[in-house]
Amino acid sequence: NINSSGKGGKLKIATLKIKSEIYAFIDADLPIKLNEFLEIINCIKFNRADLALSFRKKSKRPLIRKIVSKIGHIILMLSIGIKIKDVFAGAKAWNRKVVEKAWPFVEDEGWFFDVELIYYSEKSRLRIMEVPVIYYDEGSGRQFNVFKGIFYITIKLIKFIFKHYL
Repeated sequence: NINSSGKGGKLKIATLKIKSEIYAFIDADLPIKLNEFLEIINCIKFNRADLALSFRKKSKRPLIRKIVSKIGHIILMLSIGIKIKDVFAGAKAWNRKVVEKAWPFVEDEGWFFDVELIYYSEKSRLRIMEVPVIYYDEGSGRQFNVFKGIFYITIKLIKFIFKHYL
């Protein structure tokens, strides 16, 4: 039983509790094909990266979500230096180095955990690889409120900036 309110908290608890050489997750709605997910895992398995992330090379998401994602990336890059193309894409894999050097510092239990995990991995100079995927958003059943998401991430980012830079 993992007592946490969000995906980030559940992943952190499970990651720190389980001893493994490879850790991975994919969003429950399976937004990418499993062979692409396997390629993300293989980046860790064959020691090509410490943290492997999916990034949407092709997506049929609504235009507003694509625009918000691009603007969000620019804001993250300019404000805290994250260089990753698609922070919130729904599949990631990592090794023990990430468990030891990045996960202990991740505090957010919700969506912002992605930002923190990547930030601390970059700051620890871990090898990060982005794997291009075709993203299937259609009919996933997810009801994502773009404006609520923007508000949530903005508040979390402001708090993060105050904690680390001010």
